[in-house]
Amino acid sequence: MRYPFLKLSVLSLLAVTALAVPALAQGQPNPPLPVSYGPAGNQVPAHNGPEFLISHSDPSIGLPTGTFPPDIAGDLFWKAFGGDRVLAHNGDLFLAMEISGYDEVLYTTDWTSPPDFYDRYHGRALPSFTSPENLEPAFFQLGFGAGTFVTLGNSGLGDPCTIAPSLCSPPGGTCPPSGFINGYLVELSLGTTPGNGVIVSAEGSAFSNLATTYFLPGGMTGTGGICGDGNYVYQHEISTNEMEGGTTPYSEFGGYQLAGIASGPVAHMREDTPTATIAFREPVLNPLANGVTGPRGGGGTRGFRLPVATGLASLGIELRSENFCPSASIAAAGASLAPLPPPGIPALGGWILVVPDGLFSATSGSWLGPLVNCVHVGPALAIPAIAVGTQLYLQGFVFDLAQLERQESSFKDLRRSVSG
Repeated sequence: MRYPFLKLSVLSLLAVTALAVPALAQGQPNPPLPVSYGPAGNQVPAHNGPEFLISHSDPSIGLPTGTFPPDIAGDLFWKAFGGDRVLAHNGDLFLAMEISGYDEVLYTTDWTSPPDFYDRYHGRALPSFTSPENLEPAFFQLGFGAGTFVTLGNSGLGDPCTIAPSLCSPPGGTCPPSGFINGYLVELSLGTTPGNGVIVSAEGSAFSNLATTYFLPGGMTGTGGICGDGNYVYQHEISTNEMEGGTTPYSEFGGYQLAGIASGPVAHMREDTPTATIAFREPVLNPLANGVTGPRGGGGTRGFRLPVATGLASLGIELRSENFCPSASIAAAGASLAPLPPPGIPALGGWILVVPDGLFSATSGSWLGPLVNCVHVGPALAIPAIAVGTQLYLQGFVFDLAQLERQESSFKDLRRSVSG
């Protein structure tokens, strides 16, 4: 089921706690992670803006928040990234990256008490057996392996009707207008110190395929309750106009499971993708297809799998570098026709991860400029129709002009394919 919605941005920094548990850990869990409302880090949104909230089973099927292992047969959804598209970085962690936070929504139909965030699990992704081109959490095929379970617990957020009475009907009442659900758009930071977050592989291969799975707690209902819509907490928000390229109807980047009808893993279609966003401590490079960006930056999934057969396609870049953001800086990115095997070639204090060919020289001249608020956006460049089937590899760089140091961002594998 899809719902219209209202959003209320969280501006204050409120303390919450989180607990990270390695999937195969025995005995006592890890100490709580320092989590707060605030900047998440360098985000890879991979969506162009939300349209709908998704309802799962009614009542929802799952284990209570904080239970490990979670119910992999219950209600859930996931966001996936190919290791050769997003997770390729050689920096301080050597072929690894650190998840530093989240940017997501939190809605509930009953604000009698603050809602809990969905638990989430960062683990390996594998190609689906039933939905070609889709990546799904590896636990569907292999059970739990190496990965990290994160429980954020209670949000501590107040009723939007109290904070912004105009959101409710009547104004100052306890419920939103009929057909609407009140909630928040939140950024969550896993601390400011390197090592406080979740470390994931970033060697630029299928071994680094990553799925972040969100588990619904059980027992939530969509009827009755204080406002007539039960006590359902919603975090599965989707964009429905992505239209990534490909040869099948399925999206590479996410899916869901409806336990109430024993659906098993269901791949999102190519036009759909979850908007839940993870952020990294390392710099990231977001592809911007046809000038389309999301409401909070970044681009849609189309940038990673760009349809070019019409001859009207274009590609720009957004380089985010919040943790290496010198005041005197120059940022650049370039596209190449070939990657270099890890760990790359050392140069000027960094690592070159792509072949610096003629295409790289031409594109880096256009995608060059200063960091503005720790972000550099490069202009859209036309991609000809003859590029169908071409693999492009992008790498970004940030230079500290005062110290003559360089920090490289992750590179992306951008597959060109016919849109159909």
